[in-house]
Amino acid sequence: SWLLQQPPNNYVLQLIGAHEVQTVDAYLRSIPALTGEAIRFTTTNNDKPWHVVVYGLYDNRQQAVAAIEALPELAQATSPWPRPVKSINELVLQ
Repeated sequence: SWLLQQPPNNYVLQLIGAHEVQTVDAYLRSIPALTGEAIRFTTTNNDKPWHVVVYGLYDNRQQAVAAIEALPELAQATSPWPRPVKSINELVLQ
């Protein structure tokens, strides 16, 4: 719910998305530095549950892109990408 209260034009980094919750759980266990900082939510993709992990909160896309370099290497390996908060609000509030 914290994420849904953030300004819609801010950005987060999407770290991973997967149909299997076990995939997301394993990802988070493999990167302990994200514990307590990453935000998980579930939506749907192709009529199946889609489990997503996002990280951070940035004023704009450029700040989000720059923050990728500060992530742990394993988090960088999944090719995180900046995502506007408003796009997450639209998914979660469907």
